[in-house]
Amino acid sequence: MNSSEKDLSTIIGYYLEEWKHRDNIYIKHTYTYFWSILIVSLFPNIEFISNNLVKIINPKVFNVLGLVLSVAFLYITLSLGKRLTKVGEKYDSLLKKLNTDYCHEKIDNNFPSL
Repeated sequence: MNSSEKDLSTIIGYYLEEWKHRDNIYIKHTYTYFWSILIVSLFPNIEFISNNLVKIINPKVFNVLGLVLSVAFLYITLSLGKRLTKVGEKYDSLLKKLNTDYCHEKIDNNFPSL
């Protein structure tokens, strides 16, 4: 392995680590946003909370808040997904530049149609 291939493999390693990091962030954010929206939307329907809460805050506020959070979190999640896709594409393009002796074999993901 010459120096340019070593440099390329180092860069590939960095992109792989970034891809792993972004993948973990994407999954954590998705679960966090899902549970946040679910809790905010169902909060006024919890019986022991809703009796006192209805006197203070209109329950429709929680529905609107859940909708606003859904739109905001959708935007954030889509942007995280785009970044993850771009890192994956760059990683694949760098792998194609590497000598085939050092690359892993790609698995064909063409599944039979039902």
